[in-house]
Amino acid sequence: MDDGNGNILPFNGGDEWAAYPFTGLKIYRNTFENHIKKKDDNLPRLLINPNYLDVTQEYPFDVRDLKISLKDTIPNQNICLFTFGTGENLVPLTIGDFKNNTVTFKKVSFREDALVLIGYFEEGETKIIENPIIMYRNGYQGIYTPSSELVRQIKLTRKYPITYETSAFSENIMNAQIQGANKSNFSDARTLFTFQYAPQFYSKIDIGDSIGYRYFRYIPENNKPINLAELQFHINNSGSTSTIGEYFSSTFIDSLVLQNVGDSDIRSNLNLKPGNWIGIKGIHNEKLFLSSVSILPRNNLNVIELGHTYELFYFDKKWIRIQKKKADKLEIIFDKAPANAVMLLRDITEGRQERIFTYENYYQLFW
Repeated sequence: MDDGNGNILPFNGGDEWAAYPFTGLKIYRNTFENHIKKKDDNLPRLLINPNYLDVTQEYPFDVRDLKISLKDTIPNQNICLFTFGTGENLVPLTIGDFKNNTVTFKKVSFREDALVLIGYFEEGETKIIENPIIMYRNGYQGIYTPSSELVRQIKLTRKYPITYETSAFSENIMNAQIQGANKSNFSDARTLFTFQYAPQFYSKIDIGDSIGYRYFRYIPENNKPINLAELQFHINNSGSTSTIGEYFSSTFIDSLVLQNVGDSDIRSNLNLKPGNWIGIKGIHNEKLFLSSVSILPRNNLNVIELGHTYELFYFDKKWIRIQKKKADKLEIIFDKAPANAVMLLRDITEGRQERIFTYENYYQLFW
């Protein structure tokens, strides 16, 4: 259902009243009425079930026809509009009207930019005609055709976009500070860094402290809890960087619990109530020089996991594997990713949620 402001809300039992994070290009309603549709055993149930009614136009979106010109004559008249689902799945949305090498899809939501595909079904198999098409809100269209010559190195941190269930953990980092002090109560604290953004994956922040302190801490903004999977203080003493030191906090917490943020395991978390902070001190109370801090908010395990094996794919009318690689850090680098490609990262060790992305300006852009 919509909330009157253009946001889609889930209304299954037990769902929170929060905006659904994905966009519907087409919206169907399952009814008890018979809406006669064409019969074709090659087409999926969504497109031929007579009880399904297209109600996209009833929602407060920019709904209009989508017209796409095709280069070649197509042997099948049932040309379908597809989008990408979870993982490698392609989801059929609607059947188009094909005439003079142009296919028209009726009543499509232009709520936001989206990637779509054109194809048809033949003997139960999906045949894709064109590579992913960018359907811009302003009506402009572009195509993601992977380059056969230009390849590049990409650094990946996630396999699925952040969702509203875990976004609060990331937002809690906003305005938190990294401070240094020579007194354990931090009465002489000096702020070395303030988080002006909400990190959604494993992030490393350069500090470059040249003064040196006996204590460092992470302290959230007032009335915000601590929900972290990783918080590592990288110390640069004697010219070498390490994570030596002992974790401690504003209130007594078992040291084994505090170590959850320093074990490089994204499945172990530290959760502290508002009013707390967590810090590090030298084992022999010596002065430490902080070079950087690495941080990862509590998450839903869709970031890169240490020791897991990943496969990177790109789409060129079908999914093609680029490389398989084991993660030795909480980020993973692939060397031969084609430019201008829609890609997918699979965790073949564990996990089911995977979503397409493109690589724009050294950043993963999920669609």
